[in-house]
Amino acid sequence: NSRIAQFLRKMAEAKVPTNDQITQCWDVLAGFYQEKMEKCSNLTEVNLQFMSELHSAKSVIVPGAGPGLGALQVRNQIAEVAKLYSGDISEEMVRMNKDLFSKNGLTFNCEGANTTIQVMDNQQLPLESESCDR
Repeated sequence: NSRIAQFLRKMAEAKVPTNDQITQCWDVLAGFYQEKMEKCSNLTEVNLQFMSELHSAKSVIVPGAGPGLGALQVRNQIAEVAKLYSGDISEEMVRMNKDLFSKNGLTFNCEGANTTIQVMDNQQLPLESESCDR
């Protein structure tokens, strides 16, 4: 895709990318990641989920959730009353995450829903320290 190649050339010229540049990069690469990479990177995530003993979690955060496949798997493994916070720095990734949850009949970001999907910077999480047990 020429749009991706053009953007990557521009990023290579920058010495240290800013948060805005990183966000723009993920917005551009979101569709490619979902189509080509998510299933591969998800193998590692599945193993981490297993080691995290999610069945006993009360509150879980999935930062850098991308298009949401890992967050969806977490939601399906934790108790219905457990809180799930899923987010990504890219608005496009968050949109895809929301679409995936909607397609699977899951509610989020509303009163009574135990799932929050939002734009979040992994370096400045919008939660109180130690508010999540996983």
